[in-house]
Amino acid sequence: MRLLNPETLRSMRRNLMHAGIVAYLSAVLGIAAVTALCAPLAGKVNNTTVALAMLLVVLFVASTWGIRPALVASALGGLAFDYYFLPPFGTLYIAHLQDWAALGAFLVTAVTVGELSARARRRAIVAEAGRKDARLQSAYNRALIEASPDPLVTIGRDGRITDVNAATETITGRSRTDLIGTDFSDYFTNSAQARAGYERVFREGSVRDYPLEVRRRDETVIPVLYNASVYRDATGEVAGVFAAARDVSGLARAEREIRHLASFPQGTPVSIIEFDRAMQIKFINPAMQKTLADCKVDDARLFIPAAWSEKLSQLPGADEAGVQEVEIAGHSFEERLFLSLDFQTLRIWATDVTERKQAERALERLNRTLRTLSSANQALVRAQSESDLLRDMCRTLVDVGGYRMAWIGIAEHDEDKTVRVAAVAGHNLGYIEQARISWADSERGRGPTGMAIRTGRPQINRDFATDPSMEPWREEALKRGYASSAALPLRDATGVFGVLTIYAGEREAIGPGELDLFVELANDLAYGIVALRAGAARETAVRRFYESLEDTVGAIASMIEMRDPYTAGHQRRVAKLAAAIAGEMGLPEEQSRGIFLAGLIHDVGKINVPVEILGKPGALTPLEIQFIRTHVQAGYDIIKGVEFPWPVAETILQHHERLDGSGYPRGLAADAIIVEARILAVADVTEAITAHRPYRPAVGLDAALAEIEAGKGRLYDPAAVDACIALFRRKGFTFP
Repeated sequence: MRLLNPETLRSMRRNLMHAGIVAYLSAVLGIAAVTALCAPLAGKVNNTTVALAMLLVVLFVASTWGIRPALVASALGGLAFDYYFLPPFGTLYIAHLQDWAALGAFLVTAVTVGELSARARRRAIVAEAGRKDARLQSAYNRALIEASPDPLVTIGRDGRITDVNAATETITGRSRTDLIGTDFSDYFTNSAQARAGYERVFREGSVRDYPLEVRRRDETVIPVLYNASVYRDATGEVAGVFAAARDVSGLARAEREIRHLASFPQGTPVSIIEFDRAMQIKFINPAMQKTLADCKVDDARLFIPAAWSEKLSQLPGADEAGVQEVEIAGHSFEERLFLSLDFQTLRIWATDVTERKQAERALERLNRTLRTLSSANQALVRAQSESDLLRDMCRTLVDVGGYRMAWIGIAEHDEDKTVRVAAVAGHNLGYIEQARISWADSERGRGPTGMAIRTGRPQINRDFATDPSMEPWREEALKRGYASSAALPLRDATGVFGVLTIYAGEREAIGPGELDLFVELANDLAYGIVALRAGAARETAVRRFYESLEDTVGAIASMIEMRDPYTAGHQRRVAKLAAAIAGEMGLPEEQSRGIFLAGLIHDVGKINVPVEILGKPGALTPLEIQFIRTHVQAGYDIIKGVEFPWPVAETILQHHERLDGSGYPRGLAADAIIVEARILAVADVTEAITAHRPYRPAVGLDAALAEIEAGKGRLYDPAAVDACIALFRRKGFTFP
């Protein structure tokens, strides 16, 4: 039975109270009216007619107001009927038995009809109140449904929509009329998933937080969490599903933002900054804040390359990533950039590669110098005359070394101590002829050339524009694009007899490393001049050539090992062991010399590997391992331009290849690997295992020999392994 609400009950009580007063008055007045009309006609009017008239009053009162007013009407009617219409008239005495029966029937009829009428009346009142309450409840429920911010839907057993609220119209972009009667699953991006959730409700009675995506009329997608339960009809049978969908797009955005924030590392040493579309800083980590302070940069937008600034303002149709180098406040930065369409931001990872760039430039200069020395020493070996040697040397410095101009002067012992031009190459345009350079202690003798002859020491002019000693020649030098220069004395047994002067197109082009190599070149040149003058044998020049190559390669090796203190001496030890293995295998001395030189610079490519990776104390990540493996190709690229009489560059490239093809970088196998590289591989592995590394202590010689013996014939050349083991176990070989 439906329970009536309190307000309905109160209303019913008020109505009943008012109705009671009217009922009793009607009962009294009705009987009084019949009595008043019929009493004057007593004896003339049939008593049955009077009784029926009074009974009608009782029935009317009973049917309208219930049993109690009817009882009052019955009692009054019985008294009035007895008093006025039954003999003896005017008394309440009943003389005949049939009169008693008539009155009794009158009362029973009145009570029975009154009770039945009262019950019918109550049922009618309750039914009407129930209907009213149901209407109120329905309106209330509808108001609640419409007030819900979540889309609410009722779905029939056939999967078709039977009703929706306004929120459903909003989220789908469709009207209630368009939605009712259609298949509910048509409005989700994954109809099969929606249908599976609907069927699960029938199996389990309800579902909670079932993820779906609503497709709007405009094809935009809104993520929702679907909650549903079955509802039943009056018979208790399941009639359909009542479903609510919670729009979680805001939550999804918040979760993405949280993930985005979580991806913004605060503790990394890499400088990271993120800009919004207005190029305002959205996030910045402590490392970038320190970078800005170190570079004394106030505007962080300097880190946004111009092309990416335009992309950020216009936002392309998809995410975009890239790598770019920028120069900011004298620092070089390698930037990884990511433009997010979703978050409409540009994130920049900036790594300060100034030191690496300087090292690369220094290595490039050294490499250029090495190529120059190689070509110059070959010119020295080929030279048939002093004039040929001087001319070829100057040309080599310009053509191979890339210097703007080079000349060789001979110190004259005349009164003015002039410097005679013996050879010149490059962009001269009359500069040397009008320079009037002297080696006297005068204004024109205090430049690098005059000072080198007078002091016997190399001289460097780092910047024509600022060096005070270059004042007499500055204007003409700058016209010809000279930015810096170096002068190297040429000596014989009696002292300085000449000078080699080199001019570069950039400031500070010749650093300490290059200067040492050029000193060696000048010494070789001087020796060649003296040898040619004295008619010395060409074999002596060849010997000097090889010695010069060794000194030059050794200088480069030392510079590389300065960046990696943990492997300091590694290359020299590997070179010594590799040359010894070659000798033990019976290879010619000339070939052993080439293997030794390759060993001295076999890790030259590590100049491209960040110091942080080379010196990392823990295990390397797969990405870091791949990065380190690039050093063989980088070393090959650096050395391949240098003309050696041996396959030095190819040996460097192949020294990590293995006989079974498991090595790198090209996966060569067996005889495809040159013998020099096979020998160097055994020496490199042996030395590496015996030496200390940042990630482990030295393991020892026995472990090293066990390793190469285990890989003999599979990874390492059998002859090279046997020779290496023999050197250590029978011939007492030791590392320096």
